Amino acid sequence: MQDFILQNKTKVYFGKDQLGHLGEEISLFGKKVLLIYGGGSIKKLGLYDKVMKELDKAGMTVFELSGVEPNPHHTTVNKGAAICKKESIDVLLAVGGGSTIDATKGIAAAARYEGDDVWDLVTGKASVNETLPIVTVLTLAATGSEMDGGCVISNVETNEKFGYFGPDNNPDVSFLDPTNTFTVSAYQTASGSADIMSHVFDVAYFSKQDEMDMLLRMQEEVLKTVVKYAPKAIKMPDDYEARANLMWASSWALNGFLYDTIFLCYPNWWNTLPMPVLGFIEHYDWNGKHIIPVNTSEGSGAGKSVAKIRKVCSGATVDEAYELKGSEVDSKISQIESWAKGKV
Repeated sequence: MQDFILQNKTKVYFGKDQLGHLGEEISLFGKKVLLIYGGGSIKKLGLYDKVMKELDKAGMTVFELSGVEPNPHHTTVNKGAAICKKESIDVLLAVGGGSTIDATKGIAAAARYEGDDVWDLVTGKASVNETLPIVTVLTLAATGSEMDGGCVISNVETNEKFGYFGPDNNPDVSFLDPTNTFTVSAYQTASGSADIMSHVFDVAYFSKQDEMDMLLRMQEEVLKTVVKYAPKAIKMPDDYEARANLMWASSWALNGFLYDTIFLCYPNWWNTLPMPVLGFIEHYDWNGKHIIPVNTSEGSGAGKSVAKIRKVCSGATVDEAYELKGSEVDSKISQIESWAKGKV
């Protein structure tokens, strides 16, 4: 088993009736909070009123940003950041699923950016050294965003969607109450369950390490949990044990514990890494990880990119790059798949 360093700062309140701790936790960060949510389903559920009651009891001044889209738009993130700057917001509260929490992470970083467009951060044109504190109340078991540092932001103007890892962007506190997922549709339950499983497959499930039984068995138990409880939750939406197991599996599938090998794929830009890729790796903890660079060019190779990766990703094991000619990738899919399987 390889050496590694694990740190996950998110404090989790799991189960029924935990929302009573919201006021005491969120007030630790200040008195001005921006409440962020999606299309309004939390009001139909009665969750909005419960949250507002706890915030009122804690003496919080509440500002709101509603209407967060699936695959949140950068323009929505910019609106949230503008509110934070104008009102001197102390802490962000995301109530919803992965998209709401992802938008909140973008806002947390953009609020500390001197510019006015989060897309500068997402594409690596700019960076920040700190973010606003984040508290989440989860309503959908799927993405694991409630316990990790990543988010995905979309730019509908350029038809692009990129991942972003801001500095220290893990939620500070997350409230996971399975009863908040009772009204999730069968389709969304199935989609979320597939999302959980894909996160396990994406990371280290097929690792070639000889001795990592504990990690592999935990991964398999996450998969078995989804296989067992997803059909039950679909059949009986208010099955607490089914919803609870799916919710906890979601958090653990992508919180940094279950993976160790990363394929880092990128084109050669001016003999080194593209700025969006550089921005991504600069804001993530790579200690103990195994990075496999995959580079495309039209003949110039990986250039100085591997040296840059090794410099930025201190603590990681970084292989030499697998170099491909960009114009030949489509004709070499089988070759690439065979190589990749051999690496993991």
